[in-house]
Amino acid sequence: MAYVPDVCYTDAKFELVSEKGQIKHAALTLYGYYCKCRNRNSGFAFPKGKTIVNDTGIPKSNVSMLRDFLEECGWIEVYPTGVIRPLKGFISDKEILKMRLKRLLTSLPFVLIIRTLVLKNRTFVLIIRTLFKGNLNQPFKPAHLTSYSAEPADAIPAEKHFEIDFSKIGVSPERAETTPKKINPKNGLSPDCAETKPDNRREHPAVKMVREISGRFPHKDQWDQLIKEIGKNPDIEFFRSCWTIWRSFDGKPTNLQGWVFIPNKTGKLPQVFSENPVQLTGKPPEKDWQNAGRYEEPGEIDRNEALEFLLELQAEGEDLSPYQKFYPEEDWTWLIQELNKQTAAN
Repeated sequence: MAYVPDVCYTDAKFELVSEKGQIKHAALTLYGYYCKCRNRNSGFAFPKGKTIVNDTGIPKSNVSMLRDFLEECGWIEVYPTGVIRPLKGFISDKEILKMRLKRLLTSLPFVLIIRTLVLKNRTFVLIIRTLFKGNLNQPFKPAHLTSYSAEPADAIPAEKHFEIDFSKIGVSPERAETTPKKINPKNGLSPDCAETKPDNRREHPAVKMVREISGRFPHKDQWDQLIKEIGKNPDIEFFRSCWTIWRSFDGKPTNLQGWVFIPNKTGKLPQVFSENPVQLTGKPPEKDWQNAGRYEEPGEIDRNEALEFLLELQAEGEDLSPYQKFYPEEDWTWLIQELNKQTAAN
């Protein structure tokens, strides 16, 4: 990483430039990816979170944070619909020669993304070098950012500056005079597109019930079935019991067929084991949970695995008391003591 000279970074917006003067690689990677995804005519990008993670390697939890950094620093515009508009363009090799900035390059040809960064009332020029010729309409990877640096703008003679009309981003220099298609500034879409409205199904009692019990929203594809089968007045206590039993047998929380849809049709709690149940160490092996007896003798279970299982349930905020009947008194006492120790340690 290159350092920006003679400047204090305490005023840098959202640490896009870090305390030591290093320009954050992840932020530049995400910005370059937005540029790569943009429509050549409109200048707008329609990136998807999963695609960003797969293509750039940036963790999903960091994408929204870095996007906010870029927006606050004026690198991109973010519309309510999630549409992104990169606000800076590309400098072609021909324009690089016009700017006479060859001393800033290690080799040619490169595509440069030129940005200005204002810190302490002093303007710096940020030069980002990539391995691409022409534009970033090729698959973009972090390794393609070879180097980047920032130099005080006043250190570059005025005659070497080249102003870019950022209002026409999205078209190549050869087509800069072409008027892009008008975009609705409210949602970043064409005027012909209908206004997007919030999905009211999200607030339906059946959908909210699943969220309340499981801690996560069901997939959108399941909302209609939930609304149709569960109705406006779900029996929350019944489904909470279904959830407890389902999870106690290691059922997947997203499998609504296991603990919501089928129990709702039959009015019975879920039968979670097939005819050939998988033996789960530390968990009840019986097929029918209603007739499930507890372990008869101490030492029949692996205490460590049982403790790990109960810790997971405790982390999810579940009540552990229903599980007491599955363990001998001596084992249950030991498990509770260990749980209390680990809780106190944390």
